[in-house]
Amino acid sequence: MLGETGIFVPAEPAIHELAVKPWELLCTPLDSGYRFRMRYLKTRSLIIYFESYAAAMHFRGLGPPGMLTFSVPVRSVPATRYFKTAHDHPGLPIMMPGVFEGVLGSAHSHFVVLVDLRRVERQLPQETFQSLLKATAARWLPASAARIADFRDWLSRVLRAAFVHQEMLSSAPAMQALEEDLLQRLAVLAEPPHRSPGQPISMARGLRRALEQLHAMEPQAVNIPDLCQEIQFSQRSLARAFRQTFDLTPTRYLRLRRLHAVRRCLLQGRKGETTVAAVAHEHGFYELGRFAALYAGLFGEPPSVTLSRADPVNISSALI
Repeated sequence: MLGETGIFVPAEPAIHELAVKPWELLCTPLDSGYRFRMRYLKTRSLIIYFESYAAAMHFRGLGPPGMLTFSVPVRSVPATRYFKTAHDHPGLPIMMPGVFEGVLGSAHSHFVVLVDLRRVERQLPQETFQSLLKATAARWLPASAARIADFRDWLSRVLRAAFVHQEMLSSAPAMQALEEDLLQRLAVLAEPPHRSPGQPISMARGLRRALEQLHAMEPQAVNIPDLCQEIQFSQRSLARAFRQTFDLTPTRYLRLRRLHAVRRCLLQGRKGETTVAAVAHEHGFYELGRFAALYAGLFGEPPSVTLSRADPVNISSALI
């Protein structure tokens, strides 16, 4: 399995302390009636968990080594404090490995996201990574309410999908797509001001090289940061070139390619052997409900209808 899900309901704070390692925390109840519940999803590079508290807790200690960590409130009550800062601060609490202090009030709930710091640095544009470092120094990542709400909704859908469709946890393309989607959403939250456009000739050349490279690869195998490194073209410049030329971000272009690849597979599938879920997961779609809606919106029919017409013939190019 490339991913793992679970539910954790400790009997008392001492068990809580043991179970949340690699955090090194002292968990001190601030009132009676301790009750805590966690639902989590782990992959090779990240951990997402949803926590809810029935009683207020005070946490003091160290965050996980090697991880960038941030919280996305779902229900934040007045007693909640992160690093002694009120819960209604405009942004998200964020930290590098180091000291953590916080009070989570009674009835508080939130998502906590931990991402491998080396992967964040490697895959995000340098200016975006520097924005994140600046935010961790202040312990808050500035973000609009709309962007936070969008990110919270995505986390909720991902966690739900992981519990409902356990088969996606053994699909490398689905897990890779999930990890990269999270990094891209984090980049949106940390997006620094835009710079002036580059030279048109340079843009056109970079876009052409990018398209040549990604069309030579299977859609689910493309990694934008690695692609940019290979062709020596910055992620920011590539994004600008895609928007100017196709009115799409590179990520949306890749998703469109993956949808078309899914359709080809479904049309060549074998009835009784091929399933929509398996094909979707192998092309990096981990939210099956959202995948079905995207597919139907693009092709005018549900993927199951496409599969019902499957004709497993060998399709080759008719061009010479």
